[in-house]
Amino acid sequence: ASDVYKRQVEEVDAAFRRYWSTGAVGEDWDAWADLFTEDAHYVEHVLGDLHGREAIRAWIYFNVAPTTEIYTVYE
Repeated sequence: ASDVYKRQVEEVDAAFRRYWSTGAVGEDWDAWADLFTEDAHYVEHVLGDLHGREAIRAWIYFNVAPTTEIYTVYE
């Protein structure tokens, strides 16, 4: 693979690891919400689409933060 492709893969991998470790593992809800852009579009498969960082933050605090017994794995 080219050096450019390799750097792109590494960049995406690092961003995903930060996203995963900040929210699912670290449970730092504000920091997790801050990873989304102000105009983010988040598809929540039960509750529907969320538009914007602050809508996502509200969803995190309403639905995710109270259920800390839910764990995730990284393969």
